[in-house]
Amino acid sequence: MASEAGAVYKVGNSALINTDIFEMYLEKFKEPTRPLPKHIWNKLSSEDKKDHNSTCFDKKDP
Repeated sequence: MASEAGAVYKVGNSALINTDIFEMYLEKFKEPTRPLPKHIWNKLSSEDKKDHNSTCFDKKDP
């Protein structure tokens, strides 16, 4: 992919990649973000609340 972007420079036996050029190339393929469906968002929020209510000290070793 880096060679397709024109970001590869060969120096002796090494190949260098210009990350600025490569990142601009990758931005062409960026897809817009979409919000999560409400049922998934609610599930994740409830799990997050459960995690904040417990601490590592509440858990006992087997």
